[in-house]
Amino acid sequence: MSAALSIRDELSTFVPAVIVVADKFSPEFTVLGDAGVAVITAGIGPRSTATRLVRERHAWRVSTTDDVFRPYGVSSSEAEDFRTMLREMTVIETDLSEPFARAEWSPLQGDWSVLVRVLGPVEVQQRDAGEVRFRKSKSLELLCWLALHRDRPTASAARTALWEIDVEDATFHNVLSELRRGLSTVCHDEAAGRVNKQRLFLADGIVTDAELLRTVLREAESQEHVSRVPHEVIDKLVSVLSLVRGLPFADAGYAWADAEGITSTFVWLVTKAIDYVCDLAAECGDEAAVLEATAAGLRMSPGYEVFLARRPAVTARRN
Repeated sequence: MSAALSIRDELSTFVPAVIVVADKFSPEFTVLGDAGVAVITAGIGPRSTATRLVRERHAWRVSTTDDVFRPYGVSSSEAEDFRTMLREMTVIETDLSEPFARAEWSPLQGDWSVLVRVLGPVEVQQRDAGEVRFRKSKSLELLCWLALHRDRPTASAARTALWEIDVEDATFHNVLSELRRGLSTVCHDEAAGRVNKQRLFLADGIVTDAELLRTVLREAESQEHVSRVPHEVIDKLVSVLSLVRGLPFADAGYAWADAEGITSTFVWLVTKAIDYVCDLAAECGDEAAVLEATAAGLRMSPGYEVFLARRPAVTARRN
């Protein structure tokens, strides 16, 4: 008689608390469960279902649900090395010939009529009039593409970016028409469209929150070479960083934004602005500004150690 059956027979006369621990599963253990014995093994029983992560060519698959995912990540030291490299090798170009309206400029009161928000979930809002909605998601994507390709936006380039396959002229025309219709609902009838069959246009009054952040950061850097008012610079940067709500283009799945490096550029832009605020605020003893700036970073990358490390231990109230 096996050891498992012997244990079961002994349990028929009294009911102690019994736990069987084994390094592998044996079919004989199935009879012990009926007698109230807990069995702990390193194997998998006949009534159990194994969940495995299976590595395939382009992704990993969960065996029980067939869900696929692509993990990514870097160590904290690798991330710090990358940030150091960017800081040393990258400089935002500044045209000092164009003066800045330092005293009057405000991120939320600048010279724009429609704001395309890409530093987080994608949405469009008109000044003081709420969100602008489009019936076609491709029309919203086309608006984002136009706002980020102002140098020479062409229909062929837009079609290549937004569709993996060639689309009919009628399809693209309908997407562009819906974009124009959506903007017309907030009194911007001629804010986007065609210059000719190939060339597209977008009105200057339609800007992205990333453009606002870049403008303020350029102004702050330009003031390093002239007289600078630290608290004014800090206030402007903290104000525009409040627009950051998550990773750029969060959940939108715009393949062209990743392929062209736009997403990573915006992550770097936000990180650079946060570093600038933290360094300048440290000189002024403004701990509250550091908290507000790093909060924007944590909205973009929750739990990121670099942003957490820069936060002061004691919360301060801004004057």
